[in-house]
Amino acid sequence: MGPDKRKDRLLEMVENTPKRSRASIKHAWVHIEKAKALVGIDNEMAVFRAITAEEEVATGIIHALQDIGYDRANLLNPRDHKHKSGMWYLLKIISAFMHGVDSEGVFKGIVSEGNGEDGGKLVISFPSPIHGDSRWVNPVPPLNFSISSDEKNISFQKQAQELASIHNKKKLEKFISKEANLRNELIYASPDGLPSVTEAPSGFISERKLRVMALTYAYLLISQYREKQVFVQQSLDAYLRMLGRNQAEHLHHAL
Repeated sequence: MGPDKRKDRLLEMVENTPKRSRASIKHAWVHIEKAKALVGIDNEMAVFRAITAEEEVATGIIHALQDIGYDRANLLNPRDHKHKSGMWYLLKIISAFMHGVDSEGVFKGIVSEGNGEDGGKLVISFPSPIHGDSRWVNPVPPLNFSISSDEKNISFQKQAQELASIHNKKKLEKFISKEANLRNELIYASPDGLPSVTEAPSGFISERKLRVMALTYAYLLISQYREKQVFVQQSLDAYLRMLGRNQAEHLHHAL
C-alpha cells in the first residue's frame, strides 16, 4: 500500500475515534496538503503549515490521553507548543532504546490492521520470545505491556540524554523548547531582519509528513482502545519527566 492510500485508510480509522481528538488529526493532514500547495508561493507559510501539522496531531494524542484518563495526562497542555513539539522526539527515543537492546529481535513488531473483532483497528504483532517458536504474538490491547529493569519501568533517560547531546544541549527539554519556537521565527521579525525561506521547502514538508504519519499511527494505537494501556502510561510518564513536568520517581532513571 502506497503512502497516500495508507494515509486515506488511517483517516478512515480516525473517523471512528472520539470527536475531540479526531478533529486535530484530520486537521493535521489538511495542514500538510496546504503546506505543499504553498511551496513557491509563500515558503514561510508552507513551513509554518508543516510545523503546525505536527503540532495538531500531537494535540490529538494529548486529548486522547486525557479523555481515556491516563494518570498525570492533565500535566500536558495541548496549547503549549513545547508539549506538542516534543512528541515526535519521544517516538525517536523509544525507537532508539528498542533498537539498542533488541539483539534477539523481540521488539521488531509489525503494525497492521486487525481481523475479525479487531477489524478497522491497528494491532501489533511481535515474534514469539520463546526460542524455537516461529509464531507471532499479539498483545491485546496492542500497547498493554511494559519494559522494566530492577522492578522499575524504564524512563528512556539515557536515550533522551544522547539525543540532547546530538543537538548540543545538556537537557532534551532545552532542545524541545528551541524546536517549539520555530513557528514564531517564521512569522515575526527579529533584530536580524525579516523571516525568509529562500529555497523551496519541499524536503522539509515531506519530513514533517512522515512525522505526522508516524504520530497518526501512535494516536490510533492509543485512541482505538478505551482502556489504559501499560506501555502508553510508561511512555507518558517518561515524556513528562523529559519536559520537566514530573519527577517520576517510580521510573528507572538510568535507562
